[in-house]
Amino acid sequence: MTRRAFRKRILTEEDIDKMEKIIWYHGIESRMLSYHSLLQEAGVEKELSQGTIQRALGQRDWRRCIACQRSFVNAKLAKKRCEEARKSLEYRPRPEDWRDIYFTGEFYISSGASGRVWILRKPGERYCPDCIVERPDKEEDKHTAHFWGAVGYDFKMERLHEYQIPSNNNGKMTQAYYHDHILEGIVNP
Repeated sequence: MTRRAFRKRILTEEDIDKMEKIIWYHGIESRMLSYHSLLQEAGVEKELSQGTIQRALGQRDWRRCIACQRSFVNAKLAKKRCEEARKSLEYRPRPEDWRDIYFTGEFYISSGASGRVWILRKPGERYCPDCIVERPDKEEDKHTAHFWGAVGYDFKMERLHEYQIPSNNNGKMTQAYYHDHILEGIVNP
């Protein structure tokens, strides 16, 4: 049997260690670096393609992802939500107890530049402080359409409700608007 010759690795384990050290110890700025900039910051002086660097880091589970703009739920809010869920399950223990409940959601679609920041991270690091970036200033030239919908037991809205948010800069519906235009205007017409 003949031995198969393998190509010598272009990036050594030591080179990858250097790049990984930059990512781990220099915060969000290092995670935002391009593959070539990361290689340069690590002091690895080799002419390599982006794909070669990407594959080498990928072997250690590093991948490019869109950075979160804030943590999804902080610990205090998560605890409060769990308590409310437990209370609801005590009050409505059987599946049929939930038939008169509607689940609602809202989302928006925006045109214009997305302003997304791509970073390097490993699985499980989504809400790591080093993986979260500040929100960019709101761009005035963006056009946004907001939608609201609801589903429930044996119920689905025929179409989503489109709405405009008056004097609100965070893209969310205010409680007053929700009550006056959604609950009173759509749910209880």
